[in-house]
Amino acid sequence: MKYYKTGIDLTLLDFSPNMVSIGSSKSSPLIKSRYVLGDVMAMPFANDEFDTVIDTFGLEYVLNPHKALEEIRRYLIWN
Repeated sequence: MKYYKTGIDLTLLDFSPNMVSIGSSKSSPLIKSRYVLGDVMAMPFANDEFDTVIDTFGLEYVLNPHKALEEIRRYLIWN
């Protein structure tokens, strides 16, 4: 969290309830963040909801990375 700019809205997704719990406990008061439990293959987000997506150590563990990328494209804003 220390590498993100202050004042941004950050949504973090993980399929592990333990990781969501740990992440939530380490939230920074300078960054508006929400931790979401979910699967990258069927994300609980609306179309065109985000302007940026960052994947950290995620796609190499997904059974169908093409499906995951299609899902990312669905909720990413394209101008």
